Amino acid sequence: MTTCFAGIDLGGTNIKAGIVDENGKVLSKTSIRTEAEGGPDVVISRMCQAAQTVMDMAKISRDHVRAIGVGAPGSLDHKAGIILEPPNLPGWHNVPVRDRIQSHFNLPTTLENDANVAAWAEFWIGAGQEADSLVLFTLGTGIGGGIVCEGKFIRGFFDNGAEIGHMIIDPDGRQCGCGQRGCFEALASASYTARNAIEAMEAGAESSMKAIRNRGGEITSEVILDEMLKGDKLARDIWHQSCRYIAIGSINMAHIMNPELVVLAGGMSYAGEHLLGPVRQYYNELRGPAFGETYPQIVLAALGNDAGFIGAAGAAKLAIDLGELS
Repeated sequence: MTTCFAGIDLGGTNIKAGIVDENGKVLSKTSIRTEAEGGPDVVISRMCQAAQTVMDMAKISRDHVRAIGVGAPGSLDHKAGIILEPPNLPGWHNVPVRDRIQSHFNLPTTLENDANVAAWAEFWIGAGQEADSLVLFTLGTGIGGGIVCEGKFIRGFFDNGAEIGHMIIDPDGRQCGCGQRGCFEALASASYTARNAIEAMEAGAESSMKAIRNRGGEITSEVILDEMLKGDKLARDIWHQSCRYIAIGSINMAHIMNPELVVLAGGMSYAGEHLLGPVRQYYNELRGPAFGETYPQIVLAALGNDAGFIGAAGAAKLAIDLGELS
């Protein structure tokens, strides 16, 4: 039987897991509730449960799993295998996730940031599989980031590099959840896009979205997109404002990393060409001519919700290949 790797994608709401072969083929996958309210012991137990489930689904024993990779949100210490204080997992503080999973399965285990593993998945078998380097934006509740350069992660000295969502785009802008003002995340993420629309309506702007609010409906980035496509001017203005900031973030990363690709992932990326078209338009308008054709191409992610566990499994394979795990 071919060598396999297990990937676990830890989220605040769901845990996704899968078995992936050495070529990136998914052999099995599952998704279960995180039950974050139960605290670290409950969540780690469910992570192990999900990993065992996909082994059983793939009809393989632990002997056929070479290593396990875990993708986790928030700040972490990759070298120590510790999740520090993730914002969507209340009550967690310096939790040694890697060692606990490694001990449970008696298999080599590695821990990476969730956006890093999503970037690796796209680099390995997704939108960037022909590229040498890429930067990935996860455009969701916040904005996460992952950077792959010449076949390796860019983690930074303190293991928390690629926090792209906290680049300051406008120092006089909205306060971000991280405490800074004008972060990329606070200007262009799905949740802040929705907040911008709500605040504009509360300030008197007319919109078809008012009727949705009056019926008790929630204003989300999906609603904004839907109303824009129906011709609502405010929805279009808000959506394009976020697209313009995504273009600015892309230009900044082009100058910092100069990758081959900027990959757009996360919930907002499901808008497809309705996101990609305006972002590319503003990107081409705003970038400087002095740098010629050295700007990366902007593309949509290819792997959807599977990127987390695929990339986590791929990170385990990479760690084995680099001799970081044995």
